Amino acid sequence: MNELKPLRRFGTGAVGGTYALVVDRLTVHGAPIDFRELCRRAVPADARYLVLDLDRTIHHERNIGELVGWEYCSRTAYGSALDSATEGRRGLGRFFVDRKRPVAAARYLILGARLWAYPGLFYLWWGKIAARVAAQRRRAYQAFGPDPVQQIQEIPQTALLQQLATVPLDTVHELVRAVWRRQEPDLVISREDLAWLRQRCPNLEIVLSSASPQAVLEVAAAELGVDAFIGTEVEQRDGRLSAPLLHGLPLLLVPERPHRFSPPSRYRLNVGYEKIRRLAERFPDLFRPGVVSVGISDNGYGEDGAFAEHFTHVVDVNSRVPFPPVVGASSPLREIHSAAVLTRREQERRQAGEAGWTDPRRKKVPTGGPRTFERAELEPRLAGVLKEIERLAARLTLADRDLSARRAEAAREEDRLGAKVEAMVASYNGGDGPHREHMLESLRDQLDALGGLRRSFAALVRPLSDAAFELSEWVDSSRQVVSRGAQAAPS
Repeated sequence: MNELKPLRRFGTGAVGGTYALVVDRLTVHGAPIDFRELCRRAVPADARYLVLDLDRTIHHERNIGELVGWEYCSRTAYGSALDSATEGRRGLGRFFVDRKRPVAAARYLILGARLWAYPGLFYLWWGKIAARVAAQRRRAYQAFGPDPVQQIQEIPQTALLQQLATVPLDTVHELVRAVWRRQEPDLVISREDLAWLRQRCPNLEIVLSSASPQAVLEVAAAELGVDAFIGTEVEQRDGRLSAPLLHGLPLLLVPERPHRFSPPSRYRLNVGYEKIRRLAERFPDLFRPGVVSVGISDNGYGEDGAFAEHFTHVVDVNSRVPFPPVVGASSPLREIHSAAVLTRREQERRQAGEAGWTDPRRKKVPTGGPRTFERAELEPRLAGVLKEIERLAARLTLADRDLSARRAEAAREEDRLGAKVEAMVASYNGGDGPHREHMLESLRDQLDALGGLRRSFAALVRPLSDAAFELSEWVDSSRQVVSRGAQAAPS
């Protein structure tokens, strides 16, 4: 809680009094292309690491973790007859109401509402709507602090992990495999594509990094044939996941109480700058000078903005929110690429000569060829934006210094309460029925206290949050220059 991640981008890495720089080169790739063509254009032959996000990157407009949660609801409500009796009637979306089995369908709807109404509405309000509406984004910064993404994503991820903790790990893998097979038409990147890329880049190591649970990544990594993977982790014991706890989320949404809670120290959410920390732990040379690294993400809600501060090349695919051309002064980024990338089904339709072969979910299909913007072209256009970013970054730095002592005190209090929760979880896990009932009440009280502390912290750092919000808005506005230029590109 005491870290201020926006400063890592535009404050502490300042060079010669400058907080931000314009990227060397940005290319918007125009009409949709397949993944291999994107790699020819965007992945250097000497690349050492390729880091891939999972959701909406590997599959177009599909969040595998979310779909696994709804698959859990389907299997729980419809039972083992689901595969043989109804699979052929299912679509690719998250919901499936089997009208031929009304009782089971009612059970499915009730269970889905119980498990997903709160986390779903929470993420809709603070995540999806905030990504599109500036006033709501400002509220998110005020409610959660200067780096709100991690806290917002924690709610649906914790809800999903609590559900998966009620079944054996083998069953979790079965659910993920069922979802993966069903979503194959929407694949953007396949195992064969990555095998081809390894031949082109012989020293390349391919890593899958996602906020999805580690158990989901285990199946995805096997399907794609990547070299390594990093996901959100909780304790595993006796062939099951342990259920995580989180302030701000009802203690238990699932119908049954878990056999074990995961100790908070074993719960690691792989989001935002935590992705960078985990990657650096696993691959110590990844961010060293001279190492060519490529990060690919849909970056739909800006959650992978940290990629642009640490990789030498970043690529956004099928993204509503491309990476902005302004980065922190210490970023090693050389190139940004933005591309609409074809799904397996789109490629098959195109090859068959079908009319209207593009996916209808593509609201506006780009046209024309690649349009490249060099720094010399971008800097004059972004002069006013850079001036505002410099001003706000300096303001953010001063506000951080003014509040540093009080933030450190709040962090110590959070550590103290966190240690209490850790001890209570250990007591719950080692106790019997009556003792567990007592510990559940104590855990609720401590989680409420942690939630209150977080709210107090958000109020404390309001000056930081306001400056961070304004800074992020100016960084986002730098994309408009690229959008206008790309629209003017010849077809």
